[in-house]
Amino acid sequence: MWPFKKNKRFVTLPDRVWLTKETKQAAIVREVATEAADNAGVLVVSHFTEPLVSICAALAETGIDAERIDHAWDARDTARLIDPEGPRVVVTAGALLPERFPDGAFDSVDANAPAVSVIVVERHPLLDADEHVASFAQSLPCRVRIRFHLCFDDGLLQALGQDKMVQTMRLLGVNEDECIENPMVSRGVRAAQRKVRNRSLAHATGAPVAVSSQEWLQQNAPELQLR
Repeated sequence: MWPFKKNKRFVTLPDRVWLTKETKQAAIVREVATEAADNAGVLVVSHFTEPLVSICAALAETGIDAERIDHAWDARDTARLIDPEGPRVVVTAGALLPERFPDGAFDSVDANAPAVSVIVVERHPLLDADEHVASFAQSLPCRVRIRFHLCFDDGLLQALGQDKMVQTMRLLGVNEDECIENPMVSRGVRAAQRKVRNRSLAHATGAPVAVSSQEWLQQNAPELQLR
């Protein structure tokens, strides 16, 4: 069921926060399967190599045919994603996406084209990186919805102080396979990202490439890492 109102073709859904990486990944695989079965194009995006490889393996293990794109995304890739005869599930890295397609890159927005579900497997510690993906998604010439998934094993939530948040989930009676989906949580995550941006060394030249959010924080904002 697509949450679109009349004349609104881009929807940002609340973040989903899971207890562990395993439950998060299983939930993402289920969401991909559901969206693909509804004939939506599904774009799975990861900011880091480690979760990218992991989600590709999980999709393959469950029999979901996903095409991985390792080159800079261009308009031809978009055309294939929204083509009913094209791949239903595509996986790529956030850094390979353009910030947005320029006006006129597509002839028009086809209201009858299959909708696209953009599923991001983690929040980047830097808000700019997530906004980059969202800006790209918003420029696609079709109906689009985007959702970010997190878990308490992710580096960003560890930097926030995951123990207190896990305790809160337990007090609320949240089970292992359930998630928090609340706009207040999403706002708290974005506030943490802005804090990281103010303290990070990410814009220094020659910064090494991180394979996970934990490694990124160790390299760029070590004072925010939990001891």
